[in-house]
Amino acid sequence: MIDAAPLDDPDTFVAGLPLELLAQLREEEPVHWVAHRRGGGRYVVTSYRYVREFNRDWRQFSSSQLAVSGGEGEHRGQGAITLLEFDPPDHTALRLLVNRGFTPRAIRRLEESAHRIAGELVDKFITEGGGDAAELLAAQLPLQVTGEMLGIPVSDRNDILTWTNTAIGAFDPEMCPTMDDARAAMTNFAEYGQAHIARRKAEPGDDVFSSLVHAEYEGRRLTDEELGGWWQLLVTGSTETTRNLLSSGLMLLLDHPDQAAALAADESLLDGAIDEMLRVVTPVMHHQRRVTAPMEHESGVSFESGQIVDLWMTSANRDPEVFDNPDVFNIRRDASDHLSLGSGGPHYCLGANLAKTEARAYFSALVPHLERMERTGAESRLRTTHFNSLKHLPVVVK
Repeated sequence: MIDAAPLDDPDTFVAGLPLELLAQLREEEPVHWVAHRRGGGRYVVTSYRYVREFNRDWRQFSSSQLAVSGGEGEHRGQGAITLLEFDPPDHTALRLLVNRGFTPRAIRRLEESAHRIAGELVDKFITEGGGDAAELLAAQLPLQVTGEMLGIPVSDRNDILTWTNTAIGAFDPEMCPTMDDARAAMTNFAEYGQAHIARRKAEPGDDVFSSLVHAEYEGRRLTDEELGGWWQLLVTGSTETTRNLLSSGLMLLLDHPDQAAALAADESLLDGAIDEMLRVVTPVMHHQRRVTAPMEHESGVSFESGQIVDLWMTSANRDPEVFDNPDVFNIRRDASDHLSLGSGGPHYCLGANLAKTEARAYFSALVPHLERMERTGAESRLRTTHFNSLKHLPVVVK
């Protein structure tokens, strides 16, 4: 019997991804029952085929009223419900609300901002001879672009980063010494969000968040609580996941100089390289769905209503049935079928295009300097079971 308990232990991920365990689950029992200490349990799903199938089948495997993070949580916590916890048709209608803010003008402005900010950050990093690339580069670019997108004053953005770092790093003593710190960070973040909602109601700008604050849903404006859910989703969704891609993507290039050299020689490989980074990194390692009705599944599992399925994209993205030599980082690979941004269904990542835009700006700015850059020590990983996140990546520019 396979012991999948390490997947619930954040210390497992401090040392790195448990790829051997995930491969064993994928090969021997791709839909595996994990009993919880407090009773009940969940199914851990690890094959590409089933992760993709369950993620797309929102009628049988629902997001409604369910926290997306893994571990032993079978019920969502308190707070505003976000888009991630809706299914169609509400999910579809709510996505359209924020999409209205992404006008052609807004998209052009965000693209210009991403390239300008990336250039400024990289130039400073190179001039100063390097530093912690995870903090100085990967964390800052999505923070600043998100600030532009949501109309957050520049002077407030590092406070936002501090609060989200603390909340997301709630189980990492470096990021969050006590649970009181986590609670305070979440309170400060939520209160700032409500103040920003009030500010945008009174003084709308041409940013995406202003469009959302003044949008109508089912003939009415969104309530402050609903807008609070959007605030949480748009800030954390557009900063944390993108920074994971940028920091680990840079680490992959530094650790594979042949791939970095190929990219430097032919920047037309960049879009494919970003997909390959998304496949290998998988910034959000897994998310959950709830079974809506009993069913007999071809995997041999008899699902019951209310059971949780935990979809491990980290494993699916390394399934050899889909990707040849899946543990090899190869920027010439066609990795566009990766599941890091969803599976093409209704829950496909809302910010996918923005994340890729930022990644293009970031790596375009870095590529000319990669040959002069090298790691000066081991990376430091966030103590979490949910995000594939680097806290520190020490780099020197020669």
